[in-house]
Amino acid sequence: MVLLTDFGYHFSPWAGIAFLVSINSFVHVCLYFYYGYAAQFPNDPVPWKKHVTQLQIVQFMVGMVHAMFGYKYHQYCISVRSNALTMIALFSNYYVRAFILTKEKGNKGKQE
Repeated sequence: MVLLTDFGYHFSPWAGIAFLVSINSFVHVCLYFYYGYAAQFPNDPVPWKKHVTQLQIVQFMVGMVHAMFGYKYHQYCISVRSNALTMIALFSNYYVRAFILTKEKGNKGKQE
């Protein structure tokens, strides 16, 4: 991650890449804090796991919009948009399966 970020920042034709790199770095700090907490306390469920996933989805949405402006006005690489769309689809699928469908299954079991 560090090498890719450094490469993108130094060799990108668009200075606006710093915004995407900053958001990505912040999300990774949160993500690695979550991993560290979960590893430190494996029997204690992490109550903010859902929020980390939401943060990742928001990161990709903001990044995609930002990259669209970069492409339109600065001919920034178009692959960022397709990468963001792929990540939004993957993380949204995980979010629905992990947090929405499991909640519905739990509510059905309580009603019966």
